[in-house]
Amino acid sequence: MNNFVNIAVIGTLDTKPDEFQYLRESIESLNAGCLIIDVSMRTMQEAMKVDYSCIELLGHSYNSNENIRNMDRKTAMPQVINCARTIVNNLYNTGKIDGIIGMGGSGGTTISAEVMRDLPIGFPKVIVSTLGGATRIADYVGIKDMLIINSVVDIAGINTLLKRVICEAAGAVVGAARSSKELQVEQKTKKRIAMTMYGLTTKGVVIARKHLESLGYEVTTFHATGQGGKAMESLIRQDFFDGILDMTLPEVNSYVLDVEYSNPGEGRLYGAIEKGLPCVLCPGAMDMVSTNNFLQYSDRVIYSHSNKPSHFRTNAEDLYKSGTYMVQVLNKAKVNCALLLPIKGLSEVDAPGKPMYNPQANKVLFDTLQNGISNPLVRVEAINCSVNDKEFALKAANCLDSLIKASTDQY
Repeated sequence: MNNFVNIAVIGTLDTKPDEFQYLRESIESLNAGCLIIDVSMRTMQEAMKVDYSCIELLGHSYNSNENIRNMDRKTAMPQVINCARTIVNNLYNTGKIDGIIGMGGSGGTTISAEVMRDLPIGFPKVIVSTLGGATRIADYVGIKDMLIINSVVDIAGINTLLKRVICEAAGAVVGAARSSKELQVEQKTKKRIAMTMYGLTTKGVVIARKHLESLGYEVTTFHATGQGGKAMESLIRQDFFDGILDMTLPEVNSYVLDVEYSNPGEGRLYGAIEKGLPCVLCPGAMDMVSTNNFLQYSDRVIYSHSNKPSHFRTNAEDLYKSGTYMVQVLNKAKVNCALLLPIKGLSEVDAPGKPMYNPQANKVLFDTLQNGISNPLVRVEAINCSVNDKEFALKAANCLDSLIKASTDQY
């Protein structure tokens, strides 16, 4: 198989021509090609050959009285991002690139990340960033599989340290592109199921997953920490899955209570409902919320999952709010789905003698759900088990299997 790959290189060449020239040479030294996309917002770079210049392309769409170069940075950046996004999407859709790499500070990182978010999971995406070690880098990555390489030094002049980082990044994107290209395109042979999991629901989720796999399904598990649920909802809306076993729902608490640290954002639970997918929901881990702001919740029971505080216990008021949200979503269901309630415990630490045990608060959640759901398509069943019990896990898996088979028989 021909292992030659083409890499899209995106960056501000007006301020970093030497650095991007070195990146280009590093990629080409690995027997790979480059397509250079210049996202400079002020001047066209002439010292280095580029394949696409956003400022040049945008200049054709503005008259002489409204030139892109005369715009302030805040106004110009969205225009440049949209232009670069169009270029990259066209290159990807026509099979002309096998990977993409960007490099820069806050501006270059922002532009590169925004463009890369349009590309699918599995397509190699690398950014060399001066923000690589910053806590806020997750805001740039979002739910995509970007590799962020910390530049360590500023990207301002070629030196030994920066050369090493650039060479590392070039090798990463070229290697990933070759590996991706060599993988045969897998035909979908099994129905796909999405599941959610937490460390404290692992036992039950693993039992359910293995059982579903034994029934012939391909199962993908998402860590319900905010980003995990957000990624799952996105893939549901892209028609990637055939069924959903949402066994771990602390993200509902995070959204309803507006806890930023683990918040999945709007739309949690709505993907399967809007798509009409067979789904089974279980309020696993709704006894807790993950946060890093414990001063705000100093009156709550605090749990440490590792060596520092990580969660607070939801109270009756919290669970009433979260239950009400779930009722609103499930009452919109368009196909048969199920809500299974593990009466004996929502997590590994929600049991007699364990730190999160609070059956009174749980009862508020269960009552809210049982009394509020009026949609005849939603089956609500209370089960005298903990979420991690084998009996409960197998029941949840078999319930989803039955729903999927019933939905298939309708067509």
